[in-house]
Amino acid sequence: MDAVAPYPRLLPAGDSAVLVELGAEINPSLNQRVHDLATAIARRAFRGLIAVVPGYASLLVHYDPLHVRADEVLVLLGERLAGSARPERRRGRLREVPTCYGGVHGPDLENVAALHGLAVDEVVRLHSEPTYLVYFLGFAPGFAYMGEVPRTIATPRLETPRTSVPAGSVGIAGIRCATYC
Repeated sequence: MDAVAPYPRLLPAGDSAVLVELGAEINPSLNQRVHDLATAIARRAFRGLIAVVPGYASLLVHYDPLHVRADEVLVLLGERLAGSARPERRRGRLREVPTCYGGVHGPDLENVAALHGLAVDEVVRLHSEPTYLVYFLGFAPGFAYMGEVPRTIATPRLETPRTSVPAGSVGIAGIRCATYC
């Protein structure tokens, strides 16, 4: 008996959404598949579709249960999954984000430098050199989940998260980063 591949998986998410899991990793190619599927669903929207919300490796599909039944949504999503084998490639948009390091917008900069045995200027250089991929938006409107920072500055999350972070601040969590808005 052949083992059943675990992905993609269609999982109910309450009474008005389905979570489409395409994998468990965080990587650019899997995330591209998530966005390709989101585009395929949006282009061929079905009656009752409310929204598609991409994540790292999954897509949450919200629908109105007064206009479409859950079993119909599962069939429609299965069709979109089958039809998304040859995605239309899109070019992303490059956005430059002016960034200030240290002070009120970077209270942990010196701690990050000390943790990695680097000078503050080296942390700034290492962080500002790469072009970051925005995997998805979430948490708060416009909050971009980005990655990957160079491993030399990958930093664990704070043990106690801050309750307030000034707009424009850069956060690093492991190899991921974000700019707060």
